Amino acid sequence: LNMEVEDPSWIELDQESDTQTFESLLDSYISHCGEPIIVVIVLKNENFYNVFKNICYSRNVVSQVVNAKTCFKMNLSVASNVLRQVNSKLGGDLYNMEFPKEISANTMLIGIDVCHQGQKSIVGFCASIN
Repeated sequence: LNMEVEDPSWIELDQESDTQTFESLLDSYISHCGEPIIVVIVLKNENFYNVFKNICYSRNVVSQVVNAKTCFKMNLSVASNVLRQVNSKLGGDLYNMEFPKEISANTMLIGIDVCHQGQKSIVGFCASIN
């Protein structure tokens, strides 16, 4: 992925439900060190997802939440997927493709897929931008 990951600063909570402490520690970090590039939050209880995301969002801080269960089964594939998500949130590409010389650099590649479940259909769409 060509990402350079530096040693992080840590905010650890004794109780995952103690979102007020997280909020004040994040504010303290921002006032002393400036806005972090990204905040990665590891949660055991997914019920707190929205609270932590909203705290970061209200401070205009990019965040990535990872379920603690995911960390316990961490392997190269899982770690790569988490890093891809972080990279994407920081403006990086998820994937890079090389086109044959016959295709112009100004060509947009578009992918569309449809999944039908009874009366409902879901459309997936993606397109290259560079």
